[in-house]
Amino acid sequence: MIVLHLHDKRSLGNNGVFPVDFTQQGIADALDIGRNHAGVELNRLVGKGIVQVRDAWVKGVKGQRKVYTLTHAGLVFAEIYADVYSAELAARRMKEEGPGDNWLIEMEMRMSEKRPAAPARSEVPDLSLPM
Repeated sequence: MIVLHLHDKRSLGNNGVFPVDFTQQGIADALDIGRNHAGVELNRLVGKGIVQVRDAWVKGVKGQRKVYTLTHAGLVFAEIYADVYSAELAARRMKEEGPGDNWLIEMEMRMSEKRPAAPARSEVPDLSLPM
């Protein structure tokens, strides 16, 4: 989840000043986990080369703080993880809640887009044999 959080926030720290979301406390608050747990996981991700840590300015905080961002490998991992995670969530929701009220309507719309419309009755040629 930390990887997805950093991936979602990646465009916010481009000017060299980061929002609190990139600090250990900001990540812990956003994910509703303990700060110590966030630190353990961040260190693990840094060790794997998925996250990088550096000192930077943080909005609303005096002095510089450690901020965590994704490495290039972390960005690739996050893209793959996000796709897999969203597919798993969709499958779980489908299993728990069923297809939902709009499922049949959506399927009918998709089918009508793929199949040609039926010709009007006046356009259907008369194929009867002359007697």
